[in-house]
Amino acid sequence: MSFDERAPVSVAGGILLTPHRAWCSGHDAAMRQMRKAGRAAWNEDDYDLAVRTQGRLLRHLGGHYEQISADMIGNEEDATR
Repeated sequence: MSFDERAPVSVAGGILLTPHRAWCSGHDAAMRQMRKAGRAAWNEDDYDLAVRTQGRLLRHLGGHYEQISADMIGNEEDATR
């Protein structure tokens, strides 16, 4: 089962949170920070911000947090091969 098939959770403001949206939010936060600093590539601080943002949102999904994180890390590693 992919992480997008798990049940989404509604959070503040009525936004439907899914693991994919949590990943996208982390990515967007890091991209904004990178661009604001005038860089063309992420540095370690950008990556850390992406992970912290994603983790904070994934906690809303409850007990699936560790498995979802493992799924996303696995998918990211596959994409770089």
